[in-house]
Amino acid sequence: MHDGVFAVLVVGLGVLGARLLPRWASVPLAVGAIVLVTVTLAVLPTIGRFGALSDNPTLLDRPYGPAWWGFAALVGLGVALACFVARRRAHTKLSG
Repeated sequence: MHDGVFAVLVVGLGVLGARLLPRWASVPLAVGAIVLVTVTLAVLPTIGRFGALSDNPTLLDRPYGPAWWGFAALVGLGVALACFVARRRAHTKLSG
């Protein structure tokens, strides 16, 4: 059930992004979104500390939330850099 909802949402956002975004930005943003959403879904139980036990403080004993934010910032930086390069290449093709 959740795969059907998630797949429809992803396809819908992809179609909307292809219509609204410039061509040079659509691919980097799609890749960044796929990476960020996939990793977020994989680590959500860890960030939410769903396996933490009060009698074992060594489980989930690190600040996983800030680590995820750092990862998200790196993905955002990569997307911004890829958009910059793609726009520059598109501009060079138009003026060349």
